[in-house]
Amino acid sequence: MLVGVPDEGFPTEIFDHTVPGVMLCPICQGLLPCVIALAHLIRKFNGKLGVMRQAVTFICQGSHKACEACCKRWVKEKTPATCPCCRQQLVEPRFNRDPFFNALIQQLPVHCTQAHLATVCPAVEVPCPDCRQLFPRSTIDAHRAQCPEVSIPCPIQGCGAQVARCRMDGHLATAAPQHVACLSREQAATKAALDACWADLAAAKSEDAAARKRLEDELAQSKAESHAAQQRLQGEVDALKEQFQRLMQVGFLRLLYLFYSIRSPSPVLLVFIASMRLLSSRCLQHVQGAQIHGDAVPAVPQLARTSSPLRLPSRRPPRSPPARHPICFSDTLKSPAISVTEGGRVATVTTGDRCHLVLMSDEVITHGVLDVTVITGGRTGGTCYSLGCLAGPRPPTQWESPFGYGSSSSSLLGWGLHSAGERDDDMGVFSLGRLVAPSTQGYKSGDRVRMRIDIDRGDLQFWVNGDPCAELHGVTAIRDNGIFPAATIYNKDAIWSMV
Repeated sequence: MLVGVPDEGFPTEIFDHTVPGVMLCPICQGLLPCVIALAHLIRKFNGKLGVMRQAVTFICQGSHKACEACCKRWVKEKTPATCPCCRQQLVEPRFNRDPFFNALIQQLPVHCTQAHLATVCPAVEVPCPDCRQLFPRSTIDAHRAQCPEVSIPCPIQGCGAQVARCRMDGHLATAAPQHVACLSREQAATKAALDACWADLAAAKSEDAAARKRLEDELAQSKAESHAAQQRLQGEVDALKEQFQRLMQVGFLRLLYLFYSIRSPSPVLLVFIASMRLLSSRCLQHVQGAQIHGDAVPAVPQLARTSSPLRLPSRRPPRSPPARHPICFSDTLKSPAISVTEGGRVATVTTGDRCHLVLMSDEVITHGVLDVTVITGGRTGGTCYSLGCLAGPRPPTQWESPFGYGSSSSSLLGWGLHSAGERDDDMGVFSLGRLVAPSTQGYKSGDRVRMRIDIDRGDLQFWVNGDPCAELHGVTAIRDNGIFPAATIYNKDAIWSMV
């Protein structure tokens, strides 16, 4: 087989006969301006053009050929790409291999040149530099890998001797005492390095413990200072509140004293005085005996011009802030296939691959805000969940039906965030089998699902792993009837844990 420099064609001087012009590469030694000048260029360069190596054919009208490596270099350097022979612009800068043409080139008879024989010819026999025997150049490396006269280092670390391969066994037998000393020195050095590593590790641990203790002390001091500052600020706020109330009481009493000093009050003024009397009766009890400009506060005179007690319009008490209800899984209002443990914090499906319902409250919740977070667990494949609430005022009587997802024949009126295992095609808030609020993501085993219900507003909100995903607002049935928080768990061994 022909060998040579991979990126160029074969030189013409290695062939025994004149090479046909069609086998010469037009790129290796120069560029052909046209196909007609091929014979002229062969005579001009005295046959030094390269014979094609791995011939390929350009996609042009003349189907011209050249070396594959030359073609790649030509197409990369020329923009736009053209044929090196006919200069036709190529529609696509690619070419096809010609196995038949390559087979013809490989069959041409060749001979080795002197430079080839002296440097790279694999068939020339060369002497081994150790045993001086002759071997083909292609096998000299394999011979030296097992030549008995080649010097190799002693395998005992620390010895450093270079011994011929055939005499290595004798060296190992005669130099055993020296080898034992070498191994002892290596063992001692290794032990010293290991002791140093242990000492460094102990020092690092001591520094880490000291740094941790220092940080803990600084944190405790910061907490104490913060608590003291908070107490000091709270005391100042309480003092300001007390001073403000005292000033308000004194100013109010001065106003009453002015009104009571009028001898002939008008009816409008009498109504205003009566209102002030009702509103300030409790305040006057706490400040009786107070001095205003050195005089005692006079008693409040009775109203003589009113035939019946004055009734002021009743005021609606302010709305109390939303209450937050502690909840847990019910051990009574649940499916028989669900086991509730750890004080209502964990619910586990013990039997049956179907829907199992469990409530999170034994009584209906009619006011306030409910906030619950659960972590799903158990089987990952084919396990579906639904977390939500049922409309009150009475708890349900069936426990084997989903409340927020399922057929519309279910008699349970509820809303639940549903997600079926790894599927995302039916996730969202469902009610009686109908999607009422889409969700941006689903959840599966191991996820953290949070539900928040504002019963007074009828709002539901859901989060998955801290990201908001779905919400529903203004549900009348929740506002009017209250709710039972609930969960539907599907498949045996599914586990829900409350956070």
